[in-house]
Amino acid sequence: MLKKAAIYVLAFTFLACCISGCLTKQNVDKTLLEFPGVKWNATPEEVIEALNLTEKQITGERTEEAGVDSLVAPDRYFMGIQDISVFGKEIAGAQLTFLSYGENDFGLAGIELYYPKDTDMQTVIDEMVACYGDGNSESRVSYMIEDGELVEHSSSKTMRINGELWAPEKDPDYVRSFWRSTKKGSEILSTDGQSKMADYYAESMTRETALEFLDLQPMVQVSAVNRNHLAAGTPTEEERNNFVQFNATWLVLMTQCFDE
Repeated sequence: MLKKAAIYVLAFTFLACCISGCLTKQNVDKTLLEFPGVKWNATPEEVIEALNLTEKQITGERTEEAGVDSLVAPDRYFMGIQDISVFGKEIAGAQLTFLSYGENDFGLAGIELYYPKDTDMQTVIDEMVACYGDGNSESRVSYMIEDGELVEHSSSKTMRINGELWAPEKDPDYVRSFWRSTKKGSEILSTDGQSKMADYYAESMTRETALEFLDLQPMVQVSAVNRNHLAAGTPTEEERNNFVQFNATWLVLMTQCFDE
């Protein structure tokens, strides 16, 4: 693994090109729900080059340093982008999240796409289905250790808005789809990598439980929602009513910390 630089200096020497409408035509690894055109754990420079981004398309950058060497507190690097179309529709903006564990380079671990309020999200979802197949989940899921056992926690299908319980069936325009990666952590890590992971978590789980976690916890999860229902007055409320979210945190953690 490359040692990360203290400060990223982004060189915009790439030829300007229109990438509108082309981000569903790239070859992707469906088993890892790759974002069209880029690989998970790619550096910021690699993402800029892969997507042919120009300086004008990058709206901002910032770094958050955790200050500790821990798998639960990586350094984070955020990049905002605009003026592209993804899954057949123009976005209002996007945020890319890169994580760095220890001395590793920042690697792409998350993408949030914000679509204008009047976007037909069913069109977006149809394009995603063409890219990844039908959504294979009804919710996001994570596994936690409780009394030494793995317990599944799924995202709620309901939420509270202004103190009132809201459910999808109450909103005829609501569209929500979820995808989970199908490639297991045990297929990503080598035998030695799996042993390193089990040793690291030995205080909280047995080796058998750690290996079970690798087979159960999705390494990447994706969701598409047409109503975010943020509280009134949120500055970016108009942009975030419709969004697509990619979360590859577990994949990047496993790759950076335990991969050989």
